[in-house]
Amino acid sequence: MDKGRLAYFYLAATILLWSATPAVAKLALGELSNIQLLFFTSIVGVITLFLVNMAFGTLSNLFSYRPIDYLKMFAMGAVGIYRSILN
Repeated sequence: MDKGRLAYFYLAATILLWSATPAVAKLALGELSNIQLLFFTSIVGVITLFLVNMAFGTLSNLFSYRPIDYLKMFAMGAVGIYRSILN
């Protein structure tokens, strides 16, 4: 598959997955609290990114960050979490 077709494939997959998000979130919110939903979506995101990095052989990039970088990432994520709790 050439790069142009592969790009369109990724575009179509992204649109399909992204468009399903509101429906899935609405169904999940009927069964889970906001904190539970946040927990499970975070776990799925971490696992997905881990698998993608393993597939592309870039897992070693996780160890190239400094501890302060991880602290900054945690702080940015915490802002989103607490913002969603307050709404």
